[in-house]
Amino acid sequence: MSDVSFDVWMSGADASELQKLLKVLTRICTLFALSITTYVQATPSPSPSEQSESEGETRSEELKGSAAVLATFSRDGSHVYAIDLETSNLLDINLEKNAISTINLGASIDNKSIISVGTAKSGDVLVATPSAAWSCNPTTRACKKLASAPEGVQFAAMAYNPKSGGILFSTRTDFDYPAQNNDDADPAMFLPAGAKEPKPVWSRRVGFLDGIAFAPDGQLFFGYRGDLWVGSIASQEDNEETPWLLDAIRCVPLATFETTLATPTQVGVFSVAVAKQMLYVHLHRMYGTGEGNVVRLPRPQNASSGEAEDEVRERMRLYSKETGAVEVLVYNGTVSYLCASQDGRRVFFTTGVLGKNHDTQAYLVENNGKPQEIKLKLPE
Repeated sequence: MSDVSFDVWMSGADASELQKLLKVLTRICTLFALSITTYVQATPSPSPSEQSESEGETRSEELKGSAAVLATFSRDGSHVYAIDLETSNLLDINLEKNAISTINLGASIDNKSIISVGTAKSGDVLVATPSAAWSCNPTTRACKKLASAPEGVQFAAMAYNPKSGGILFSTRTDFDYPAQNNDDADPAMFLPAGAKEPKPVWSRRVGFLDGIAFAPDGQLFFGYRGDLWVGSIASQEDNEETPWLLDAIRCVPLATFETTLATPTQVGVFSVAVAKQMLYVHLHRMYGTGEGNVVRLPRPQNASSGEAEDEVRERMRLYSKETGAVEVLVYNGTVSYLCASQDGRRVFFTTGVLGKNHDTQAYLVENNGKPQEIKLKLPE
């Protein structure tokens, strides 16, 4: 069609015809985008064996979609040990000097990438790679292997129970990104104090644990599908195959689900820190990238499945009380390194990734007061 004939055609077309044409073009574009998305989703994911071959590589993208236990306080609360997402080394954040140094564990952990950290009663830093867990002395850098992940399973995060001395591992068997289920397998494994082999934790209708954190009294907090849950790891007697049970309830509905003709900006629980009388939660963009928030709220009282009333009215009162008390502290990007000291008096978090190429602010909270920005000196 020539330019002249096109102009004549356009001048003779009424508004309704133009609207019909636009609708047709919109549908064609939508179908084209859908076909691309379907193709990408149908592309096979790496098998566990294939992924294990590349564990030594930087895994920052996987870390951003993991269970998000990326930092831990030292036993005395003077240091924070965080994962360097660009190198998978440890960052030693000295809160007395406001300076950061690097700890390269390297061969001490079989040159594998660190995906989660914690702190034991001994003061050792607990380090998890996708395939194993280690206890490391941050000064001497000597490490001792605690346990290995079973074949076909990867560790996604770890949390140390200060009451029992056991370690809970959030696990994954579905290697699609982001991982939000476990191919119908159990979502976690538990390693009791003194044991050599972690055993599965049985769970009904909870397929993946985000941001696992224990309180000093052994109470467990975690995220599932964006909401905050509370509970405990209980023993299942006479069950050798699955000797542990996840006994928990949703205590605070924090997910902001939505659907629209655009990329949703919904956020949900990504990581949790337990302070004195308060919980700090990183709400992160769900199923995508984007900003989130670090918030805090009162720690729920009498909210375990064994103590809370099962009546709808009582549960709704709990939800209303907790959500109404949520305080937004800062806006946040991909990760926050959120963690609380052993005594619950200090909380540390950031607005994003720590590194020379990132404009990230770091904050320290003392005794649940106002977050104070601290200027950290990065390693040369």
